[in-house]
Amino acid sequence: IIYMLSGNASGRNICPWLTPECALYCLVNAGMGVFKKTRLARLWRTLQYLDNRQEFLIQAKSELIKFELISRYVGKPLAIRPNGTSDMPSLAKDIVKLVREIKHERVNDPNYPKLRGKYANPPAKLQPIMVYDYTKQPQPEKREIPDEYYLIFSAAETEDNMQEVCRLLWGGILNVAMVFNVAKGNLPTHHTLTHPITGEQKTFQVINGDKSDNRWLDKRRPVCIVGLSAKGPAKKAKEGFVVAA
Repeated sequence: IIYMLSGNASGRNICPWLTPECALYCLVNAGMGVFKKTRLARLWRTLQYLDNRQEFLIQAKSELIKFELISRYVGKPLAIRPNGTSDMPSLAKDIVKLVREIKHERVNDPNYPKLRGKYANPPAKLQPIMVYDYTKQPQPEKREIPDEYYLIFSAAETEDNMQEVCRLLWGGILNVAMVFNVAKGNLPTHHTLTHPITGEQKTFQVINGDKSDNRWLDKRRPVCIVGLSAKGPAKKAKEGFVVAA
């Protein structure tokens, strides 16, 4: 997961569809994010991508190659989430491009990089490389979504966002992630939504998004809500961005 300094905390807005409560409860302020060194590293990473993109992508490719080799040892797919604490379609597009380069090189390039130590001779069996993201971008299905990329919409507290949530779920277009005001392990199995304009109500299955972040393995037909328990500062919220179960 690539963590940057979310919103406009770096002086440059990397979350163009940011809502007030999303900013307030962002996980950038949870866990290691409270430490100064972590915030400085995320600031550097943010500015490096925005101002020195080519250098950023060279480093990113080097790290992806390392993790690709390790994924063969553990025998599991490699998953990359470009926008851990950002919402930039350009970053996702750049990472997908790197993944395609790596997939081509590891099959066709006899000089494909090798690691030292216990990872020096990786198994020949290749593992899938998946890229996934959460976004608040309206009409996300219009974004170019290649086979390697899985996208999920994130619910927020604004009426515009909720209209988009209803459009995506009512239309069977895309799964939606929603934060509930419950402790981990107590997510509901179903949730009823009310359309903010028409007042129409529909009930959707809630799958447990806390068990795993392997979003590309989620059921997609029929669409569903990916439930997440409130974490970090969001634990204190009772409504709005955090939904009552």
